[in-house]
Amino acid sequence: MAESSVKEPEWLLRGRSEWKKSKFRGRDGSSFAYWIKKFLVYVERRNHGRLPSRVPRVGIINTFARFIEREWECSEDQIEEARRSLEWMAEACGFEGVKDGVDTRSQVEYVKPDLPYPWKLNDRLKARFSAWPDLVIGECRKRGLALRTERTYEQWTRRFSKWWEECACDSVDVPELGELAPAMEKAVVGFMDFLAVERCSAAATQRQALNSVAFLVTKALGLETLDFSGFVRGRSKRNLPVVLSISEVERLLGAMSGDCRLAAEVMYGGGLRLMEVLRLRLKDLDFEYGTILIRDGKGAKDRVVPLATSLNVALKRQIEFVKARHARDLEDGFGSVYMPPGLERKWPKAGKDVAWQYLFPSVKIQTDPVSSKRRRHHLSDRKLRDSVKKAARDVGILKRVTPHTLRHSFATHLLEKHYDIRTVQELLGHASVETTMIYTHVMNRPGLHVRSPMDELNLGGDSRDGDAAF
Repeated sequence: MAESSVKEPEWLLRGRSEWKKSKFRGRDGSSFAYWIKKFLVYVERRNHGRLPSRVPRVGIINTFARFIEREWECSEDQIEEARRSLEWMAEACGFEGVKDGVDTRSQVEYVKPDLPYPWKLNDRLKARFSAWPDLVIGECRKRGLALRTERTYEQWTRRFSKWWEECACDSVDVPELGELAPAMEKAVVGFMDFLAVERCSAAATQRQALNSVAFLVTKALGLETLDFSGFVRGRSKRNLPVVLSISEVERLLGAMSGDCRLAAEVMYGGGLRLMEVLRLRLKDLDFEYGTILIRDGKGAKDRVVPLATSLNVALKRQIEFVKARHARDLEDGFGSVYMPPGLERKWPKAGKDVAWQYLFPSVKIQTDPVSSKRRRHHLSDRKLRDSVKKAARDVGILKRVTPHTLRHSFATHLLEKHYDIRTVQELLGHASVETTMIYTHVMNRPGLHVRSPMDELNLGGDSRDGDAAF
């Protein structure tokens, strides 16, 4: 652990003492020290530049793990390495919630704000908290929502109920579920305030939380529509998308290989979203018309996007590979792919039809987390993300490149070639043309060609030639 001249909290001093007694050497020692230092910096930034005097809860490790996965795009091995390091630290420092070892995956960190909230939970309402996540899951599956949506709603339900239980102050009697509405209304508004004020959450995060809690209240609990207005809004800003030039796209795709390269080429060729390309079925490709049919995209909408003719040979080869693998799966007693719930009931045998197989299947047979059936799913989104990131690094592209960057580049390059913005809007599946307009801000020529006045100067030779930057 890093030394500091600032007076440190007691829990960190305990950890330092245990560190000195430990026998970490070599790679393990340097790895543990690296992740502990990163974690302490993370905690400081969340606490206005200083470490909290109060002992952290063990759930903050899970929060940190999600942060490095989302923001730093760490691999699964790196995240697991960080967990091992911080689980040791949690035991050494005596984090709250450590009991006979540390299971960080099942815990989430919640901070109790020093704000007065005009309600308190009685024992009867506390008992209902444990049932809320299951109610949400059941309602999601009854409505046929995507697994990712289900998990998002479940996680926010757990966070909301945990926060409410820990932050309750005054007394209110809730004898029946029907009388929960007034307290629930205040709780939701308070939780939104907490996210904006205490957590400094972005507007998008706050909207996701509100949608999840509203689903719990109105759909899972069956309460009447409540008034959730009047809360503090999270910070809202609109970042310009990162766009690659055509030559950068060529270098990026040239550095990739296998399924990931073909998936990335299809993304750039038609402006698909990440999960749209991974969920493509063989039947969605139309080589005669040169189109790809996107089923149940964002907003549960279908649309048609172009199929690049330059990819025909590679895609037909991929289809033959999928057919051969599917035949082997059928021989091994598998071969049934995931089907939308309604279609699975209507056409129970369609899951084994080759036309419904994924264009980019996974390498392994996996267990479906919802139905517990063993079958081959589509390629992992994490694998494609890692492949794109590695290719960008290998060819020396310093921009922050993700698979979604290919979609941004597709839209920008079409607009640069003077395609109508309404056409681009349809191809991208945007509900509003204003969303598509953001790409005009990153184009090389957003209207008239603007030349920098610096280029008009005649300064002669560069006097800085040979000067070192540092």
